[in-house]
Parts: sequence; structure tokens; C-alpha cells
Amino acid sequence: MSQALLKIEQIPLGSSRVKLFADFPWRLHQGDPCWTPPLRGDLLGNRLLGLVGLLTPEHPYHRYAEVTHFLAWRDGKVVGRISAAINHRFNEYHDTRIGFFGFWDVIADYAIASVLLGQACDWVKDRGMQVIRGPGEYSNATHERQGVLVEGFEYPPTVELTHNPPYYGEYITIMPAKPRRPGRPRAIPEQFEPILVDLYNRGYGYRAIARILSSPEYGLNPHFSSVRLALIRLGIVKSKAKSLCP
Repeated sequence: MSQALLKIEQIPLGSSRVKLFADFPWRLHQGDPCWTPPLRGDLLGNRLLGLVGLLTPEHPYHRYAEVTHFLAWRDGKVVGRISAAINHRFNEYHDTRIGFFGFWDVIADYAIASVLLGQACDWVKDRGMQVIRGPGEYSNATHERQGVLVEGFEYPPTVELTHNPPYYGEYITIMPAKPRRPGRPRAIPEQFEPILVDLYNRGYGYRAIARILSSPEYGLNPHFSSVRLALIRLGIVKSKAKSLCP
């Protein structure tokens, strides 16, 4: 990729162009049947529903944080995005100087991904941060979608988990930074479902089943919540969730 053809646009919090930033994943992932889009109201707000969007200045997150957004443009089209953030409350509490990057989406072009990360790194470094951590949404310090999927791409994500193309994990691995342990998908592959049901019928609890499936014999390393979700999907366990629709 010729960097001369790449334009980086910085979008401050409160700009109307944040909508372009929010909308990019819909175009990028539109051909992926397993990608589950976030609620637009969660990002941009919705007056009718009384929602305050995370990407708007009115959201409580911004009382103690600084954020900005970057879009990568090529040939008149958005080809990538990233946010940079400093959570001052987090840094004060932990006595650290950590910046965060997130909302990271990019086409299959490592050079663009690297340029975007460089923009986020420079932004937090200019504000005195010594480390950058991500990807998440605005940060990895709050309850939000974090990390990148590194396997299980054929399965749709469960609640609050990510879904992305395989090259995301590859790019993170080769970037000039030390990756933390990869996130693990929580879906139980179909071929293990009979084992799952058998263990449950024999009286094993969710955590015990997760430990068994994490043994070298199976090598799945699932979270215990994935066990429950799989059993709900199979009709073995009833969900306690209430429908919002009549």
C-alpha cells in the first residue's frame, strides 16, 4: 500500500462526523453472517428511547476520560478506524499512565492497521501515557467488548463478545507490541455437545463441566458461561431471560 494514498482524519468527541466512525463496521462486515452489529443507540444515542450513546459527550464515561477517533480514508472510502482514550479515574486509582485503543476495525491491509495504531499511540503518548492497551471499545478498564477473536470464526458471538475476520489476530500478533493472552471464544463446538449433555445429566455443574472440557483430553478451555449457553441452546436448560417483545 502506498501511504501517499492514505488519509487519516481525526474526529473529536462531539463532532457530527462521529457517525461515520460508528457506521464503518456495517460496511466492513456486511458479508459475514456471524457478525452481530451493536445497537446504534448504544453508540450514538436515541432520544425516543432515552439512550445516551457511548460516542456522545453526554455519556458518563467522558466525565473522567479524554477520547478521540481516527478514520483512515483511501480513494474516497473509509478503510479503517481506531479510537484513543485516557481513563483518568482508572489511572488515578491504579497509579498508572495507561492509554487505550479501541473500536479498531480495518480492511485486510496490515499497513493501514499499523498506521492507525501509530496514530493512537502518538495521541496517548503526547498526553503523558507510558503504555497503550487494547483493543476494546474505549478502554479495557470497563465492562465492554474487548480483545479480538482468534479462533471459532464459524460461530456467532455470544453476549458482549467480539467477532472479527481472522486477520485481526494476525495483525495484533505481528505489531510492535507485546500481546496479552488472546481472548477465547465461548461457543462449544457441535461435536462436543453430546459430551456436554452427558456430563450435565450425570450431575456436573457448569464450572465442573468447563474444567473437564479444559483438560488435555478435550482442549477447549471454555468459560463456564459458555456451558450454560450451549445447554440453553440445546433446550436442556431453560433461560431465565425475559422477552422484551410481546
